[in-house]
Amino acid sequence: MDSIKIMKSFTDAATGAFAQYMKELGFGICSQTNDSVAFESTTKKVSLLLSKECYSYEVDGEIRLENCLYEAARFSEIARMLNKPLIMPYFTRDAEKLADAIETATNFVRSELEVVLSGSDEEMGKLLHLAEKFRRTETLHYSLSPLRKQAEEAWNRKDFSEIVEAYTQMDSALNDIERKRLKYAKSKLDSSR
Repeated sequence: MDSIKIMKSFTDAATGAFAQYMKELGFGICSQTNDSVAFESTTKKVSLLLSKECYSYEVDGEIRLENCLYEAARFSEIARMLNKPLIMPYFTRDAEKLADAIETATNFVRSELEVVLSGSDEEMGKLLHLAEKFRRTETLHYSLSPLRKQAEEAWNRKDFSEIVEAYTQMDSALNDIERKRLKYAKSKLDSSR
Protein backbone atom coordinates (compact mmCIF):
# COMPACT_ATOMS: atom_id res chain seq x y z
CA MET A 1 0.00 0.00 0.00
CA ASP A 2 1.56 3.25 -1.13
CA SER A 3 0.90 5.86 1.58
CA ILE A 4 1.58 8.80 -0.75
CA LYS A 5 -1.01 7.49 -3.21
CA ILE A 6 -3.48 6.96 -0.33
CA MET A 7 -2.99 10.52 0.98
CA LYS A 8 -3.33 12.03 -2.49
CA SER A 9 -6.50 10.03 -3.14
CA PHE A 10 -7.85 11.19 0.21
CA THR A 11 -7.23 14.90 -0.38
CA ASP A 12 -8.50 14.65 -3.98
CA ALA A 13 -11.74 13.02 -2.84
CA ALA A 14 -12.16 15.31 0.18
CA THR A 15 -11.66 18.45 -1.89
CA GLY A 16 -14.00 17.13 -4.58
CA ALA A 17 -17.54 15.94 -3.84
CA PHE A 18 -17.36 16.45 -0.07
CA ALA A 19 -16.06 20.00 -0.50
CA GLN A 20 -18.84 20.73 -2.98
CA TYR A 21 -21.45 19.47 -0.52
CA MET A 22 -19.92 21.50 2.32
CA LYS A 23 -19.97 24.57 0.07
CA GLU A 24 -23.73 24.04 -0.41
CA LEU A 25 -24.05 24.14 3.40
CA GLY A 26 -22.08 27.40 3.58
CA PHE A 27 -18.67 25.97 4.54
CA GLY A 28 -15.39 26.73 2.80
CA ILE A 29 -12.04 24.96 3.00
CA CYS A 30 -9.95 26.55 5.75
CA SER A 31 -7.02 24.12 5.93
CA GLN A 32 -5.68 21.10 4.09
CA THR A 33 -2.87 18.65 4.84
CA ASN A 34 -2.09 15.14 3.60
CA ASP A 35 -4.32 13.64 6.29
CA SER A 36 -7.03 16.22 6.96
CA VAL A 37 -9.22 18.69 5.17
CA ALA A 38 -11.11 21.21 7.30
CA PHE A 39 -14.13 23.28 6.36
CA GLU A 40 -15.59 26.16 8.31
CA SER A 41 -18.50 28.52 8.39
CA THR A 42 -18.69 31.52 10.71
CA THR A 43 -18.71 29.49 13.95
CA LYS A 44 -18.71 25.81 12.92
CA LYS A 45 -15.94 23.58 11.68
CA VAL A 46 -16.11 20.17 9.96
CA SER A 47 -12.96 18.14 9.34
CA LEU A 48 -12.37 14.97 7.36
CA LEU A 49 -9.53 12.95 8.83
CA LEU A 50 -7.34 10.15 7.53
CA SER A 51 -5.36 8.11 10.01
CA LYS A 52 -3.06 5.12 9.59
CA GLU A 53 -4.14 2.04 11.49
CA CYS A 54 -2.18 -1.21 11.72
CA TYR A 55 -3.08 -2.63 8.32
CA SER A 56 -5.39 -0.04 6.86
CA TYR A 57 -6.40 3.59 6.84
CA GLU A 58 -9.36 5.02 8.71
CA VAL A 59 -11.49 7.84 7.38
CA ASP A 60 -13.50 9.70 9.99
CA GLY A 61 -14.56 13.24 10.55
CA GLU A 62 -15.36 15.63 13.34
CA ILE A 63 -17.52 18.63 14.02
CA ARG A 64 -16.71 21.46 16.37
CA LEU A 65 -18.23 24.73 17.42
CA GLU A 66 -16.14 27.83 18.09
CA ASN A 67 -16.28 29.14 21.68
CA CYS A 68 -18.16 26.06 22.88
CA LEU A 69 -17.72 24.37 26.25
CA TYR A 70 -17.86 20.94 24.64
CA GLU A 71 -15.16 19.13 22.73
CA ALA A 72 -15.36 18.28 19.06
CA ALA A 73 -17.33 15.13 18.27
CA ARG A 74 -16.15 12.50 15.82
CA PHE A 75 -18.50 11.17 13.16
CA SER A 76 -17.83 7.69 14.56
CA GLU A 77 -18.92 8.78 18.07
CA ILE A 78 -22.09 10.32 16.71
CA ALA A 79 -22.78 7.17 14.65
CA ARG A 80 -22.44 4.99 17.79
CA MET A 81 -24.58 7.43 19.76
CA LEU A 82 -27.28 7.18 17.05
CA ASN A 83 -26.86 3.38 17.06
CA LYS A 84 -25.39 3.37 13.55
CA PRO A 85 -21.87 2.13 14.34
CA LEU A 86 -21.19 0.46 11.01
CA ILE A 87 -21.34 3.70 9.04
CA MET A 88 -18.29 5.53 10.42
CA PRO A 89 -15.34 5.25 10.67
CA TYR A 90 -14.65 3.80 7.27
CA PHE A 91 -11.63 1.50 6.96
CA THR A 92 -9.80 0.82 3.71
CA ARG A 93 -6.46 -0.50 2.48
CA ASP A 94 -7.02 0.61 -1.07
CA ALA A 95 -6.49 4.10 -2.51
CA GLU A 96 -9.30 3.53 -5.01
CA LYS A 97 -11.74 2.85 -2.15
CA LEU A 98 -11.10 6.26 -0.57
CA ALA A 99 -13.70 7.81 -2.85
CA ASP A 100 -16.20 5.35 -1.34
CA ALA A 101 -15.08 6.39 2.14
CA ILE A 102 -15.58 10.07 1.34
CA GLU A 103 -18.98 9.29 -0.20
CA THR A 104 -19.93 7.42 2.99
CA ALA A 105 -18.85 10.44 5.05
CA THR A 106 -20.83 12.75 2.78
CA ASN A 107 -23.94 10.60 3.09
CA PHE A 108 -23.51 10.43 6.87
CA VAL A 109 -23.29 14.22 7.13
CA ARG A 110 -26.25 14.60 4.77
CA SER A 111 -28.48 12.15 6.67
CA GLU A 112 -27.39 12.74 10.27
CA LEU A 113 -25.66 16.12 10.62
CA GLU A 114 -27.00 18.44 7.94
CA VAL A 115 -29.80 19.82 10.14
CA VAL A 116 -27.32 20.64 12.92
CA LEU A 117 -24.71 22.10 10.58
CA SER A 118 -27.36 24.25 8.88
CA GLY A 119 -29.07 25.13 12.15
CA SER A 120 -28.23 27.34 15.08
CA ASP A 121 -25.09 27.21 17.19
CA GLU A 122 -27.33 26.28 20.12
CA GLU A 123 -28.54 23.13 18.31
CA MET A 124 -24.99 22.12 17.49
CA GLY A 125 -23.93 22.81 21.07
CA LYS A 126 -26.68 20.45 22.25
CA LEU A 127 -25.40 17.71 19.93
CA LEU A 128 -21.81 18.23 21.14
CA HIS A 129 -23.04 18.09 24.75
CA LEU A 130 -24.88 14.81 24.07
CA ALA A 131 -21.80 13.41 22.33
CA GLU A 132 -19.63 14.32 25.31
CA LYS A 133 -22.07 12.66 27.73
CA PHE A 134 -22.14 9.60 25.48
CA ARG A 135 -18.32 9.53 25.36
CA ARG A 136 -18.12 9.66 29.18
CA THR A 137 -20.72 6.90 29.53
CA GLU A 138 -18.92 4.76 26.97
CA THR A 139 -15.59 5.29 28.74
CA LEU A 140 -17.12 4.39 32.09
CA HIS A 141 -18.69 1.27 30.60
CA TYR A 142 -15.37 0.08 29.17
CA SER A 143 -13.41 0.91 32.31
CA LEU A 144 -15.87 -0.98 34.54
CA SER A 145 -16.10 -3.99 32.26
CA PRO A 146 -13.28 -5.95 33.98
CA LEU A 147 -14.82 -5.32 37.43
CA ARG A 148 -18.23 -6.47 36.21
CA LYS A 149 -16.67 -9.61 34.78
CA GLN A 150 -14.83 -10.23 38.06
CA ALA A 151 -18.06 -9.76 40.05
CA GLU A 152 -20.01 -12.06 37.71
CA GLU A 153 -17.40 -14.79 37.99
CA ALA A 154 -17.35 -14.38 41.79
CA TRP A 155 -21.16 -14.59 41.84
CA ASN A 156 -21.02 -17.87 39.91
CA ARG A 157 -18.49 -19.22 42.45
CA LYS A 158 -20.48 -17.76 45.38
CA ASP A 159 -17.35 -15.92 46.53
CA PHE A 160 -19.18 -13.26 48.53
CA SER A 161 -16.11 -11.34 49.70
CA GLU A 162 -14.90 -10.92 46.10
CA ILE A 163 -18.40 -9.85 45.02
CA VAL A 164 -18.40 -7.15 47.72
CA GLU A 165 -14.89 -6.06 46.78
CA ALA A 166 -15.66 -5.76 43.05
CA TYR A 167 -19.05 -4.08 43.42
CA THR A 168 -17.82 -1.67 46.10
CA GLN A 169 -15.21 -0.32 43.65
CA MET A 170 -17.93 0.71 41.21
CA ASP A 171 -20.60 1.64 43.73
CA SER A 172 -22.07 4.68 41.95
CA ALA A 173 -22.33 2.82 38.62
CA LEU A 174 -24.16 -0.28 39.85
CA ASN A 175 -27.38 -1.29 38.15
CA ASP A 176 -30.35 -2.65 40.14
CA ILE A 177 -29.33 -6.31 39.88
CA GLU A 178 -25.77 -5.50 40.94
CA ARG A 179 -27.04 -3.51 43.94
CA LYS A 180 -29.18 -6.47 44.99
CA ARG A 181 -26.26 -8.85 44.56
CA LEU A 182 -24.03 -6.55 46.64
CA LYS A 183 -26.64 -6.37 49.39
CA TYR A 184 -27.10 -10.14 49.33
CA ALA A 185 -23.33 -10.80 49.39
CA LYS A 186 -22.90 -8.41 52.33
CA SER A 187 -25.72 -10.15 54.24
CA LYS A 188 -24.12 -13.55 53.57
CA LEU A 189 -20.76 -12.26 54.85
CA ASP A 190 -22.42 -10.70 57.94
CA SER A 191 -24.30 -13.91 58.77
CA SER A 192 -21.15 -16.01 58.48
CA ARG A 193 -19.31 -13.94 61.09
